[in-house]
Amino acid sequence: MIKRVLLAVLLGAACARTAAAQSTRPWLAWRTLRTEHFDVHFPAELEPWAREAASRMEGIQAAVAPLVGSTPDRRVTVVIDDPAGETNGTAWSFLRTPYIQLYPTPPDPRSSLGNSRNYTEQLTLHEFTHIAHLTRPSRDPFTRLRSVLALPGQGPLSVAPRWVKEGYATYVEGRLTGSGRPFSAIRASTIRQFALEGRLPAYGQLDAVTGGYQSGSMAYLTGSAFLEWLAARRGEQSLVDLWRRMSARQIRTFDEAFRGVYGGSPAELYGLFVVEATANALEARRLLSTAGLVAGDTVQHLTWGTGDPSVSADGRHVALPLRGPSILWSRIVVWRTAETAAGDSAANAARDALLRRDSLDVPAIQVWPRPRTPIATLRPAGGLYGYSQPRFMGADQLLVIRSVPGGGGVLRPELFVWNWRRNTIRQVTHNAAIRAADPAPDGKRAAAVQCRNGFCGLVMVDLRTGALTPLAGGTADRVFDRARFSPDGRTVVAAMQEGGRWKIAAVDAAGGPVRVVYDDPAASTYDPAFTADGDSLIVVSEAGGIPNLARIAIAGGAPEPLTRVTGLAVAPDVNRATGDVYFLSLHAYGLDLQRLDSATARPGAIVQLPASLAPAVRRVAETAPDTLARAAVGASSAYGIGPRWIRVLPWGSATAGTGTAGVALHNADPIGRLSLMARGGWGAEGAERGASAGAVWRGMRPSVAAEAFFINHNPSGLGAYADDGFDADYAGAAASVRNAWNRGRLAQEWRAGVSAGRLDQAEEGASARTLAFGRYAASNSGRRGPLFTSGGLALSGSGGQTADERWARGVAGVSLGLGWGALGLRGDASYGRVSGGTPRWERFTVGGAGPLLVDDAVLSQRIAMPALRWGALEGDEVLTWRVSTAFGGVRPYYWAGSTDPDWARWQRMVGVEMSTDFAGLLSAALPSFRATGGVAYGLNGPYRNGWSLYTSLTYTP
Repeated sequence: MIKRVLLAVLLGAACARTAAAQSTRPWLAWRTLRTEHFDVHFPAELEPWAREAASRMEGIQAAVAPLVGSTPDRRVTVVIDDPAGETNGTAWSFLRTPYIQLYPTPPDPRSSLGNSRNYTEQLTLHEFTHIAHLTRPSRDPFTRLRSVLALPGQGPLSVAPRWVKEGYATYVEGRLTGSGRPFSAIRASTIRQFALEGRLPAYGQLDAVTGGYQSGSMAYLTGSAFLEWLAARRGEQSLVDLWRRMSARQIRTFDEAFRGVYGGSPAELYGLFVVEATANALEARRLLSTAGLVAGDTVQHLTWGTGDPSVSADGRHVALPLRGPSILWSRIVVWRTAETAAGDSAANAARDALLRRDSLDVPAIQVWPRPRTPIATLRPAGGLYGYSQPRFMGADQLLVIRSVPGGGGVLRPELFVWNWRRNTIRQVTHNAAIRAADPAPDGKRAAAVQCRNGFCGLVMVDLRTGALTPLAGGTADRVFDRARFSPDGRTVVAAMQEGGRWKIAAVDAAGGPVRVVYDDPAASTYDPAFTADGDSLIVVSEAGGIPNLARIAIAGGAPEPLTRVTGLAVAPDVNRATGDVYFLSLHAYGLDLQRLDSATARPGAIVQLPASLAPAVRRVAETAPDTLARAAVGASSAYGIGPRWIRVLPWGSATAGTGTAGVALHNADPIGRLSLMARGGWGAEGAERGASAGAVWRGMRPSVAAEAFFINHNPSGLGAYADDGFDADYAGAAASVRNAWNRGRLAQEWRAGVSAGRLDQAEEGASARTLAFGRYAASNSGRRGPLFTSGGLALSGSGGQTADERWARGVAGVSLGLGWGALGLRGDASYGRVSGGTPRWERFTVGGAGPLLVDDAVLSQRIAMPALRWGALEGDEVLTWRVSTAFGGVRPYYWAGSTDPDWARWQRMVGVEMSTDFAGLLSAALPSFRATGGVAYGLNGPYRNGWSLYTSLTYTP
């Protein structure tokens, strides 16, 4: 029975939608701000940004609640941290512990998030809308009861499709601010271009996270546009009616609730929406084509998120970041700007060979320029961290940006110099959080954007030492992006977001006040690039609602349009030798590299597309809503151990011949600083029984853990593979310290501790047991194209005294992995030895699930192999090895183990295993857990021709 129940729990955990663990740094000095409805927790260094966010939260709550029609009945926990310089946020709509996590780094202007009057407001508003929307309780009493009892406990709207959740939060974001994605040129350009190419997602693709270019963004962009279309047809109240039907006493699916409000299924009405959006896109293209499209010439037809091009000063080379669906495709390439005859000659030779083999064959037409062959390529460091934002520095070197891991999982973008001819790389900055760097003409300095603690300002970087000098500070209302040096080295220009718009600003390279070079009061302007003479800038202007290239004079005057495209034209860079402008142009599969002769490009006046063509045209707010109310926030207080959340969780293990099941009580805080866990378990004959209570303090590095335990274990009840020499009651305590760090490919961990207790054995009677233990583990992994490798080493040792006998024990383990694409092979081996004359209870035993209620370092002699009964193998030495591969979530394996002094007798098993490692979910007070299930078949010995089924669900505080 235990085995069946645990197997069901395991399968449920494995099949559930994976939730990413929140990343916080609990060892920092955390502070707390409190408002009427929110608790805001943050590291002290982020207090200015956190105070800005907290001052807006009550105004946001007051505006969102009546529009959405609901608000949570619990205080909302908000955690702010910046471990990786991300532009993001997450909302966890649990009924008992609503939780928001905010990452404060502001977006760049080309992001769909870049169109906001204030990023802090936009991010907080979007995430709180999720909470208000999805914590609406059910009005059915039985559903409400299930929601309360279920883990972690969510409302009926949590089953809505992803496009509904993200689309509605985006809809509200625009509705209450008159900005954000619903009013952005980026959303309109994406929908318009995808519609023109017949690539708007089908209804079944709206929820996709991966699959194609921009697939993950469509829930936000197209989802919000579809909801706007529905609200325009049936009124804004229809959306609230939909939420009311989904939470009614009458239980309904989303499709049933939707049909009752809108008279058709979501798929049917979405099809009508796509037809109208496509018709609007076609009309927009007609208007643009009538005026004359100017898109330049295609240099390379590319897919996915191509990065900004950089042209060398001599005009001979162009560098370009290329992207793909995963890091495997990430690289920076250097191409020659001039066409070469080699490609045409090879193509002509292939054509001639084709016709010689079959004179009636028809060679393929050449629609796009032939793929260029890179003369240099920079791939991700260790296959894990890709390079981006190349800028030529002389003929042979490029400045590039790459995220660099620090301690505790922190990532910071840093500046490097890549000599592409020699293929050498040198790191310039350390822990500086640099992006968008551009070298000075003398090659000794670089102007760059530094984004720290939620604010992005301009700095000057010494390229020899990495030292930074501030140029212009960033604030919540002033954000800088894309620094560029003038040809004479005297001026730095950048895009600056202020007052809800992006504009072009300049500052003297020697320092001084920021001055605005160009500001269009009706549209954003960004992505500046100097022309060769330094008198003008090529920029991206959203005038007319479409991002297009334009030229503006430094001395002032109206901008001169350079392109007229149906999608968007961004990221210009000037070939100073020829005057050509290289830029990126949107299509439904990615971004193409284009080239434009700026001297001859004359598209004429900007075409003003009518707003009635939305969503294929940018929406314009009829009236600018008042800024949401802001309120002063009191002084912050020390976080301490934070608010405490409690969860009651089932756990257990069922292995060959026996099983244990029990309950765990977990008490945690929102940042994971202090975790407390109590566990109790009872099982079948021969199973481990007892209770334990432990705590982990992560408010410092290294972290500290302690536990007390009592276990009763009488394996003699299992019969053939154990006698009463191992039967015992064991009570004691243990304490340890642990530290872990990650340096990219290399991850390391060390741990040390002590334990003392009382061992009451059936044969030997009661005696004291004391020990000290230590462990070191390291792993290294990397990729090169589809090839990936991994390796690991683990060394552990312990020594102590049981009764009057001293002993020492050591275990060493190694692992190696090798794979290609989705196929991989892994090998693991472990060897252990205990000193001679050791008490029998301290000898190695192989079998069972390993220690369940005690830290496994305290009982390192227990070697887990759940397909075998406890004590199937026993000895002073142990050697095990395993070879496995993986197919999806299933891992077939071959295992062998021996404790024979001569290694002559082995127990061998083959099996199939499925496991899930979950790193914990602070918002739901869920600890880290591991769920495992499998079946094995014995090849020899007592298990020959026998099957073993096993499963377990265990927690780590």
